[in-house]
Amino acid sequence: MKRLSPLLFIVMLAAACLVPGQALAHTSGHIEINSTNMYRGLDLSQGVGVHGGIDYEHISGFHLGLSALNMQQGNRAALQAGYGTRALNWGYDIGAVYYTFSEHGEFSDERHIDYTELYGVLSLGPINLSAWFTPDMLNTDESAWYLEADYTWRGRTGIGFELNLGVAAGDYYDLAKDERPDGLFYAGQEGARVTSSYFTWGAALTRTTREFTWSMGVEGTDRGSVGDLDGENASDRVKWVLGLERRFDF
Repeated sequence: MKRLSPLLFIVMLAAACLVPGQALAHTSGHIEINSTNMYRGLDLSQGVGVHGGIDYEHISGFHLGLSALNMQQGNRAALQAGYGTRALNWGYDIGAVYYTFSEHGEFSDERHIDYTELYGVLSLGPINLSAWFTPDMLNTDESAWYLEADYTWRGRTGIGFELNLGVAAGDYYDLAKDERPDGLFYAGQEGARVTSSYFTWGAALTRTTREFTWSMGVEGTDRGSVGDLDGENASDRVKWVLGLERRFDF
């Protein structure tokens, strides 16, 4: 039997979520344009980035999401499935995310790469504490963790503030070092080098209107830029990010 393409499976599963008769469910979408696509302190797109997705939520607590974003070379798609609930000022969410990269993407070195990440989130009022783990980061057979704390404030006028702190750790980040301690290319790519665990931080001001959310923020890390083979931009660890997001219901 011919093997079903993971990307085709994602599309079929997302389409199934849009079937009518969802009195107990809600399906929404979003598209976001940023001055650059940031991910866990790393600049993926090295320029204007687009991030979009579809989210399905059932009253039982089950939810499913499909998203995609562009990188410096290629694209990344992600399928997330989980279960969560929220009561008064606390809540939780557990699930998994499947990532797949385009054949000639930044991290694929002209070969297909996909992997799965498990996660858990605990919400305490405006604070979210989350942990992400994969036993096979980018098909290297090496494990990786990402721990994060987020704070979100929303005012009555639509103005908001967001703050996040994170740390990436695990065997994957000790996989391939060289004499240049700053900067990174992901393992599995020719000329790859990675550093040990690193910290990330970010802060942003937001303004939500009826149709859009505007954001202006800054993100940083104690490690150099992705895609910096020669180490010329290793000190470029802080990025200002402007964003515009549009959310809609189906």
